[in-house]
This record gives sequence, structure tokens and C-alpha cells, in this order.
Amino acid sequence: MALMGVVLALAVPVAMFVFFATLDPVPRGFLTALVSVGLGAVAWGSMTVGAEQWRGSSPSRRLGAAVAALSVGSLLAVVVPVFSRDGGVAGALLNVAVVVTLAWLFLAAWCALIRRVVVSDEAPQRRWDWLAFGSPMAAALLLHLLVWWPAGMSSDSFDQWAQVASGRYSDWHPAAHTFLLWLITRVWFSPVAVVVVQSLALSGTAGWLLSGLRRLGVPSAAVWATSVFIAALPGTVIGVVIWKDVAFAALMMGLTGLVMRVAASGGAALERHGFVAACIAVVTWSALVRSNAPLGAFGSLALLTVAYRRQWRPLAEALVVCLVLWLGTRTMVVSAFHVEPAAAKLPWWQVEHLAAHSAAGTELTADERRCFEQLSPDTDGKLAYDPYRIDATVFAPGFQRGVLRDTQPVGGVWASLLRRRPMVNVEHQLLASQSTWQITHPREMWFSTVRPAEDASGTPTLLFGENVLRDALSPEQLAVAQPTRRPKIPVLMGPMMRWLTRTSEPAFSWWAWGGALPLYLLVFGAAVAARRRRDWRWLLVAAPSVLNTVGLLIFSVSSEFRFVAPTFFVGFLVGPLLLLVPARASSPET
Repeated sequence: MALMGVVLALAVPVAMFVFFATLDPVPRGFLTALVSVGLGAVAWGSMTVGAEQWRGSSPSRRLGAAVAALSVGSLLAVVVPVFSRDGGVAGALLNVAVVVTLAWLFLAAWCALIRRVVVSDEAPQRRWDWLAFGSPMAAALLLHLLVWWPAGMSSDSFDQWAQVASGRYSDWHPAAHTFLLWLITRVWFSPVAVVVVQSLALSGTAGWLLSGLRRLGVPSAAVWATSVFIAALPGTVIGVVIWKDVAFAALMMGLTGLVMRVAASGGAALERHGFVAACIAVVTWSALVRSNAPLGAFGSLALLTVAYRRQWRPLAEALVVCLVLWLGTRTMVVSAFHVEPAAAKLPWWQVEHLAAHSAAGTELTADERRCFEQLSPDTDGKLAYDPYRIDATVFAPGFQRGVLRDTQPVGGVWASLLRRRPMVNVEHQLLASQSTWQITHPREMWFSTVRPAEDASGTPTLLFGENVLRDALSPEQLAVAQPTRRPKIPVLMGPMMRWLTRTSEPAFSWWAWGGALPLYLLVFGAAVAARRRRDWRWLLVAAPSVLNTVGLLIFSVSSEFRFVAPTFFVGFLVGPLLLLVPARASSPET
């Protein structure tokens, strides 16, 4: 075992080290090879810890594990990314060294983590554990509220706020969430009321998730460390911004916790009517508050139906009820409150692909050129393009957004260009969704976070787009609805502005705000828990986040933190702690 560890983990990186040392004193590959040697040494040591798992496996299992490890190593080399773009033999050999080292490191970690740690029973759970574990996030959100009083708001937030104040509703932002804002503000017509509810929802759901992991036997110290860590991350500030994404994040945390309870009970939890009712409520509300939510919400429930065959009937009934409630609520809300139906959103996604073709210099037919000229007559059909933000295209000077109301011309040109040069579309979508699947953020990526700016008086603020409110409301309505900045701790506004801005830079945003790292932590943690508990259905704990990410991978139009916020919270809260979930000696309880 030790000999194999030396050969696989050290031989290739050492060879690269020697090769690049003789080629050039300080090439990038030299440093990469040096890091590879260190990773290889760590991996070899970790593998020694898990050697019993390796020795106890048959040759076919070892071969399968090696192939799987090499596949994971290749994936990691892409999503980190650490692939060398240098051509020739040198670049190819370096990439082989990196993949082999990452594969060996993954295999070593896997063998060390899947050891069957058994506990005699679940840890005792106090009634108010969820409140205690959620208190650090609640304290962090309270601090953000006091600093950025009354709330953080963008043009989207002000659009919904204007609807609540005027009584004229649109479904461009899901009407269900707008009516939720209306309901909250019946108690107190202030953004603060919404922020308080959002903060309670986020911190309460986080505490409930962590208390469930503690009950499964995860050490209390690890649970507390995770609770403090997630509260300290700058991304938590989204809780004081009035966005539908905050409600969606809390619901995704709740759905993940419900799936985890199903897995922990072996499906027995599904035999309780109250539990199934909770699943119906969370899934339905998740689908209602965000346009891209149905895939993750309904998809997770459908996967549970397939995985737990003994309980398929209540799950299938719950799925049908969710679909009926979702469609019925949308129909009733639109008709009863005279909600203006939303214009089709697909052309907005398609027009960014057209901009990618414009930037790539794709040859156009006469009909296609006519469509481009209708979209941007001032530039003779040349569309502005930035793969990381759709605003660069649709809010460019002279762009005719009214053309997007008719789905036919843009959709037809999009389909025609897709058939002619499909790789332009593929490359664009990979860039547009890069923040969802690539761990690090390239320097050229414009990743939109919750970033304060100075107003006309030079005061830091999280209120943007107030002109939307002024354009939509009468003077009388505006006098009531206009938020007033009244920071309770103004001395912290400057330092927090610098902190939020600094961590939004690509060097830090990948861990402080990004969604890819927590996603992969969640998937890896679910895989370890499934192997350790001898039940593949534990993989479904990652299903809501994975399905939501698949939707973003296909339809993402901008690199924005709020889109990946659900995965951010779920991944960092659950992923690392799943690595510590022990197996149980007794059968699961309900």
C-alpha cells in the first residue's frame, strides 16, 4: 500500500517537477508541479489512514474506485480550474500530473471518510436546539439590519414595493411573493417588517437544519462551528435585502431538511400525515416564489417517489396535490386580484445568445439581420455583449426591449443560429452559468453580490433603483412608501461597505459568495453519508440544490449571488457536516 501510494501520488508530480525545473527556472508549471508534490504527500498519508478500506476490496472494486477517482480528478481539474492551457507535450504531461494527484487525493479522502463509524443511538435533542443553533445567524442579520436600516433594496425590490403600495400587480416577479410582502406589511408598512420576517425564516430554518444534524450524531462542536461560520460569511447579508431569492433560500433549506429526515428514517417519516403536509407546503411555496423553482421543488419530490417505493403512494399523492395547488394558486391569484400576466421571459434568454453570435461574427441572412436591426437600430444590429450580465445587452443605449414581447422573431432567429453554429450557444451558456459550476471566479467575471455604494451625499447605502418607485406611484403614495435611511449604527457603515466590496472581488468571491464550492461540498458530503450509512438514498439530500443548479446551468442570464444563494446556504450548512454523520447500530426511528 505504501509503495503504491508513493508511485501514484508522487512519481508523476516529481517527474514534472524535474522536467519544468530544467526547462525554465520559474514557469507556472514548475509551481504547479511543486504543489502537486505536496498534495500527493498529503494524499498518500490520508490513504494510509484508509488503507483498511482499500485492502478489504476486491480487484474489480479497486479498479472501479481508480476509474471513479480519475473521473473526479478530471472534473476537479475543470471546475477549480487547474488545467494548463499550454500546448505540446509539456502541457499534456502537466495536466496528467494534476489529474492523477487530484484523483489520488480524492480517493484517499474517500477511503478515510467512509470508515463505518457507529454510534449506539442518535444524540439527544433538546426542544430549543434549533433556536440556539440559529442564534448566530439571527445575531448577524440583526447587525446588518441595524447598519443598513431599513433594508437593502434593488430596482426589483422597489418594483414589488410599488405594487404593494399601489395595489396594481404584475406577475413579472411572482405574484405569490408580492402578496406575501403585502401580507407582512399589513402589520407594519415598512421594509423593516419584511426584513424581520426574512431574518427569522433564514435563521430559524438554518437552526432547524443544524439541530437535525446534531440529532443524527454530528458532534456539537462541529455544529456550533458551522453555525458561527455561516453567520460570519458576507453572503449572509442577503437576508436584509428584499428579494424573492431570500424566501426561496429559506424554503430550499427547509426542503433539504425534510429530505434529510426522510433519509435518516429510512422513509418511515413519510408515513406521518403531518410530515407529508409539511412537504406539500414547502414544495408548493418553493415553486410559487420563484420562476425557476419548480424544477428543484417538484423534481425532488418526484425523485423521492421513485426512491422510496414502499411509500410511493403518499408521495405521488403529495406531488399531485402540489401541482394542483401551484397551478390553482397562480390561476386564482391572477384572476382574483387582476394581476397583469408577465411577458414571456424566454426571449430575454434567447437575445443574449443572439448577442453572443453578434460578438462572434456569425454570418447572418437578410431576415436575421433585419431582426438584429430591429433590436438595436442605432448600432446597425450590433448587439452589446457581456456573457456575465444580461443588462449589458438589454439595457444598452438604443436597445428596443419592446421587440422581446413578441416571441416569434427572436425565437426563430435563435433556433436558426443554433443549428448553424451551436458551439457559440454552448460556449456562451457555459460562461453565463460559470458562477454556478466553476469554483474560482475569473478576473473578467462580473459577479453581482450585495455590494453597497455611496449615494449623492456620500453615505453608504444598500438602496438602489428608487426611481422605479417614483415612476410608479403618485406623490401621495410615494410619501407613504418611500423608505427612509436611518442607520442605527452609522459608524459601521464604512467598514462594512469596504468588507462587502472587498470580498466581492474575484480573489475572494468564490468562497465568500460563490455557489459552486458549497454545491460540491454538499454532493461529496451526501455521497460519504450514503456510503457510510449503506443507503444510496442519502444522495437525495443534495437533490434540491443539484436540480436548482441544473436549471441555472441551462437558463442563467447573469452571474449573480442571489441566484445561487439557496445552494450557498444549504451547501455550507449541510455539506461539511454530512461528512461527520455516523452510521447507526440500531434501525432508524421515525
